[in-house]
Amino acid sequence: MKNIAPLFLLLLLFSCTKTPEELFQNAIIEYNTNQDPEARIIIEENYFSTLKAVEVEIADTYLAGHNCIILKSNAVTTIITSDGYKEPWSDDILYAYYDPQTQTLCTSDGYKAEFFIFSKDEQTGEQNIARLKTIELSDDEETTIDAFYVYNNTLYYFFKRRIYSADTVTGETTNIFPELTFPPPFTKEQFRVSLSIKADHLAVNIGNAGSYHLSLFSLSTKKSLFHNKKTNSFFYALLDDSVYYIGGKTGAWIIYRYPFTSQTPEPVKEFTSLKDISISGETVFYVDADDFHITGINFKSQISEKPLYPIKRLINDYLLIEHNRQLYLVKTKNYFDTNRHFEQLVPEFFEVDEISAEELTEEMQE
Repeated sequence: MKNIAPLFLLLLLFSCTKTPEELFQNAIIEYNTNQDPEARIIIEENYFSTLKAVEVEIADTYLAGHNCIILKSNAVTTIITSDGYKEPWSDDILYAYYDPQTQTLCTSDGYKAEFFIFSKDEQTGEQNIARLKTIELSDDEETTIDAFYVYNNTLYYFFKRRIYSADTVTGETTNIFPELTFPPPFTKEQFRVSLSIKADHLAVNIGNAGSYHLSLFSLSTKKSLFHNKKTNSFFYALLDDSVYYIGGKTGAWIIYRYPFTSQTPEPVKEFTSLKDISISGETVFYVDADDFHITGINFKSQISEKPLYPIKRLINDYLLIEHNRQLYLVKTKNYFDTNRHFEQLVPEFFEVDEISAEELTEEMQE
């Protein structure tokens, strides 16, 4: 019973603050001062709230959407958005894009795109969803689209090795690069496609098993910065002024930065011994020898290779993190920035058991 009073007083002291972020920061200060175990409890209780994490159920299959995740388990499909909307969905869904600012969701079964808008009743908190419109994308019963992305009221999609746009108001579709095709760097039928847009630049990456073609275009000029550049990974980072991608060869990879202005690739980091590498948002996760590393895309800042809780998967610009048999969807930038600040103040908090690099690498690839 003697430990109840200090914990009660500590909780009472911190309860005067209004947000989990403030509780988290105050507890860090307290823990940094005297390693108070009760402050550690408060840190752990408010960690995921500080990360603005969204709870995700354990499922059989996870499909990566943009700002959302698709769960499939026991013949039940669910969409969970980055701001916490959860909605049962039809099991034929292949792709999803969510805009947290407008609360608009776009989904596709490969043949059509459907647009919805979420809302909540301010008094009851009841969640509502309304269908906005449907746009037909493929009239070929045997061929579906392979990727899509929504940007500035336009839906961009990859279909039959070409890139099309569809006006989300009129539904009119256009082949935006009619003179170009985007084949994978091999003749195999199975390939993966990633399509992303930022700062008026569109990137498309197509391939499989360590062999890819990456292309980059300016949407305003419709001009190519490069077309079908050979790369070694499905992962890349499209930023406001450049794109980072992985080149080199297996085990001796190189991360390049390609600025939009100079249009000349710059080596950022060369690896002499590397088992695997992945990129989420502006953060790089890589396994070098037997060590696991988490670093910023420019390799100028790094956080502990021993996360507080296991990272289970990369979901585009998000992570799935596990704690107490519960999964959390966390924006990678929030994770990196929060943990970097946290680790600088209390480095000993991260002195936990070693992580299996091989196990985490396998989970990244799932």
